[in-house]
Amino acid sequence: MVDDGGPTVAALTTELTREGVPYTSVPLTSPTRPTITPAFLANGNEAFYESVVLPNEVGGSLTAAELTAVHQYEIAFGIRQVDAYTFANPNVGLQYAADAGFTGDLGGTTATVTAAGRSGGWAYLNGPVPFTTGSYAYVAPPLTPATMPAGATFTPLVTAPIPATAGTGSIVGEYQAGGIDQLVITAAFNAVLPQFQELAHGIITWATRGVHLGYQRNYLTVQVDDIFNSDAMWDSVHHCTPGEDCPRDALGNSIYPEVADRMAPADVSALVAWQNAHGFRLQMVFNAGLASDSDPLTQAFLSARNQFWWVNHTWDHEFLGCQQNVTVVPWTCQTDTTGNDVWVPESTVRSEIRQNINWAWTHGLPFDPSELVSGDYSGLQIPVTQPADNPAFVAGLTAEGIRWTAADISRGEITPRAAGSALTVPRYPINIFYNADSQAQEVSEYNWLYTSAANGGSGYCEAHPDTTTCIAPLDPATGFAGYIVPLETSLTMGHVLANDPRPTMIHASNLTNQRIILPVLDSILSTYRGELASTAPIVSTTLAQAGQVLVDQHAWSTAWATTPGSGQSVSGYVQDGLVHIQGAAGTRFPLTVPTGTTVVGSGAAFGSAYGGERSAWSALSAGSLTLSLPPGTGYPTPVPATTSTSTSTSTSTTSTSTSTTTTTTTTTLPSRPRYPRPPWWPASWPWPWG
Repeated sequence: MVDDGGPTVAALTTELTREGVPYTSVPLTSPTRPTITPAFLANGNEAFYESVVLPNEVGGSLTAAELTAVHQYEIAFGIRQVDAYTFANPNVGLQYAADAGFTGDLGGTTATVTAAGRSGGWAYLNGPVPFTTGSYAYVAPPLTPATMPAGATFTPLVTAPIPATAGTGSIVGEYQAGGIDQLVITAAFNAVLPQFQELAHGIITWATRGVHLGYQRNYLTVQVDDIFNSDAMWDSVHHCTPGEDCPRDALGNSIYPEVADRMAPADVSALVAWQNAHGFRLQMVFNAGLASDSDPLTQAFLSARNQFWWVNHTWDHEFLGCQQNVTVVPWTCQTDTTGNDVWVPESTVRSEIRQNINWAWTHGLPFDPSELVSGDYSGLQIPVTQPADNPAFVAGLTAEGIRWTAADISRGEITPRAAGSALTVPRYPINIFYNADSQAQEVSEYNWLYTSAANGGSGYCEAHPDTTTCIAPLDPATGFAGYIVPLETSLTMGHVLANDPRPTMIHASNLTNQRIILPVLDSILSTYRGELASTAPIVSTTLAQAGQVLVDQHAWSTAWATTPGSGQSVSGYVQDGLVHIQGAAGTRFPLTVPTGTTVVGSGAAFGSAYGGERSAWSALSAGSLTLSLPPGTGYPTPVPATTSTSTSTSTSTTSTSTSTTTTTTTTTLPSRPRYPRPPWWPASWPWPWG
């Protein structure tokens, strides 16, 4: 990665990091950067890097000697080059955009992945790639046959329409000339642009010919908190939530009427019908202390129990952190005579966890008793208000065998951390508020939070410019569908396309009355399925599965080194059409390979299919793994033994390193209690508690 400090190279390094693809960075602005020489790139017949990313076709500020070394290396080993961002010009096989194309922002334009693009790295896309504002681009057609250098070719992989014409031009294309194969990108990107997130994985696939350490999935898990419970509703007149943050009297009661909403049986029926129609399942995060066998809502959910995955939310949503003083707004922790926080005791924590587990067993819910979502994430630290975990909560998790507990990413809980026997799994809140069951309530609260005081809002956005931006007041009639739904779709798609397994959290109140979350989920799913191929479906996980992915990602990202030749625990290279992975036995690593790749020895296909590739988190059971690549990958293939000769060529002996890593760290989890498989548990579902 030859890094000029620009946003496009930064976007590519971000994507490599997201997928766990190791890379070596050469920062052009650093006075201590390494000089790129033939010895930096290769040793004899061993290539240290399987691809090269340059800021542009001239290498940014690389010296002429360095650029020559890069080009000679690419020609000698068949290494591909990515030009992160350049203008359309004949040196990259394109006509000047000023003469035959378009120059400007592609916002509002829908680009198209061509047939060559879908077969050359972007098989996971359907074709259309909508561009939002932010991608300044040069859109131009390839050079004409008369002006194309002899033997050179240009293949458009992603095209965009040229305004005022019936033609299209390339914004991502492959230019082969003089023995160099380069990916020419003429659209400016940054890491958060939706169009980049859609195209980014294909850039990696193209550059590595589909063979690299790393693993990518598009995750979306939606968990619904407070099932069987009710939620207090927003007061649009007084701009607060009675019982939560509205003013209270001397006894701690809200001075405004409290209104709560709870799901009804009709909401359960509507949700089941919606799930069946959309092929997407939500997870029910439940408080069984608010359920009853004679309760119609409970009966409706139990009749549909196998339509959902269920997650323990404690018995009756009791706060499990410090004991709260609710006579003030916002509440504070009660303290003892020495000024120390008074904690909810371990007996309460364990009772809240255990009663829910017992009820779930009794009523046949499909769930994992090692998973927990505490009410309001209570028990875990809350910045400023309760800056430490409740030690009794931590002890209770261990005593009850909890291995995964949800945490709030908006409280700074980004990566898993230990809380007794458990590891935290951060979740994303969605800006469909827990205290809103109608579009009018949602827009009212949205306007209160995100408009200035002069426009009738709270002024919160003005007081927190580092985290919020003030907007013009939304129209109560159109603001939800016209602004909130598209924005939340875009934000959620950003998580989905970022190889991010963290669940998204909503509330039961969003599934009653006007069921305002469903239009949002409709928009997310239709957007995804319109742009992503069916071979790359959305992946939903349990809390435990999401936590394991995060643990693997974190261990891997802290393990691999950016300097070739550093302490090796996992190394990968390609030689004679074989992929060789070596390292310490038991080490987990991510690997992606082309479809048709098989495990040498067994002949079995490697990994699982996703987006036109095969990939897996795998373990080195014996310290090594060898895979056989299918023909047509662009890497040299082995010569059959019956036709081999004593003459060796540079093509058949060339090896290309995929990466080198440092020692992998492993998180050891405590043992968990054992439970017998209930007779109602489907045989096709794995049982984690045997």
